[in-house]
Amino acid sequence: MITIRRDQYEIMEKAVVEHFIADLVDHLKKSYPDKTGSFSDKALFDECRNGIERAKLYGLEAASHWRVFMEIRLQRGANFDRQEWAAAILNNASLFPHEKIEGLDDAHQMLEAGD
Repeated sequence: MITIRRDQYEIMEKAVVEHFIADLVDHLKKSYPDKTGSFSDKALFDECRNGIERAKLYGLEAASHWRVFMEIRLQRGANFDRQEWAAAILNNASLFPHEKIEGLDDAHQMLEAGD
């Protein structure tokens, strides 16, 4: 049986997250060229890393959650999660993470329709 030490696991986990962020950068650049045009690849990578850390503060740990969180963050601004509409969802302790991200996405779509 192979034993993976905690430090080895953390190294592997970091590599997986870094790969995900690289894919996310590509996705955001293709999907939102008007919002990402002013970012260098490194700056957008760092913005994604920061956004993921922020998403984790709300219990959003899945890559699919991070993608939606970053799409909204890119469109609504780096501090969108502190706006009343988003904070009410993200800070609701009775919601599971998937409910939070679905609520965010729904509310964001309604805001987009109204803009």
